[in-house]
Amino acid sequence: MKKGSFTLLLAAIIFCPGVCFAQKEDNVWITGAANFVQDTFKLNHIQFTDDTFQATLINKSVPIFVTLGIISDTTGVLQCYSNGVHIYNADHKIMQNGNDFQSETKFPFGYPFPQAVIILPMPDSQGVYFMIDGVHPDIGTDVITERLRYSIIDMQFNNGLGKVTQKKSPLKIQPIP
Repeated sequence: MKKGSFTLLLAAIIFCPGVCFAQKEDNVWITGAANFVQDTFKLNHIQFTDDTFQATLINKSVPIFVTLGIISDTTGVLQCYSNGVHIYNADHKIMQNGNDFQSETKFPFGYPFPQAVIILPMPDSQGVYFMIDGVHPDIGTDVITERLRYSIIDMQFNNGLGKVTQKKSPLKIQPIP
């Protein structure tokens, strides 16, 4: 790149910040707060906006122990999240067909493993997301993922609260030669 072109590009970035923007799929964070003795749960809802954030304690009964996958749209509006057992919509209710990804009986406080789910936007599809999670044959001291699977979440259903349109499909992985 020529020096003049680089200088022009740098000046545009510095003096025209409206030209440069980031997607905001991670602008909302949710953490769980639980009283296991009283079997009550609350959510810490943290919304990042520009250079500030606002934290709100929400009195909803969503058990989040360790696992959490969360996604917002490109403007930073919460779309959905999962505790590994269910997928919840922006109203903090189980999304249509978003139940029983793992056993609620076995994991009443949410799935107990970090990074057990991830929610990603589907390329070139506004409001459609993949959730990837794993199947674990026996949960003991060692967690071994037997296979990965994916589900498709479409936020165009239920007045923007979404629906799981494809659930627990096997994810085919090509071995590395």
